[in-house]
Amino acid sequence: MRYISPKPDQTPLVMRIRDLAATRTRYGYFSIYILLRREGWVVNYKRVYRLYRNDGLSLRPNKPNRNASAANHER
Repeated sequence: MRYISPKPDQTPLVMRIRDLAATRTRYGYFSIYILLRREGWVVNYKRVYRLYRNDGLSLRPNKPNRNASAANHER
């Protein structure tokens, strides 16, 4: 049998991540991690990534810009 440490309450951190993600929609988890560190949160980027993904906040990848005229070129 191994010791299982109690999990700290992450509710304030999750709420702050949601607030930052709502105000800065194009920021990913790492940019939010940097903002949290600037605010004084002592948090690991891997925890921010896990909480960010669990809330379904991950960004959709950008579609590549297609040049319309390039599609009409003969090969």
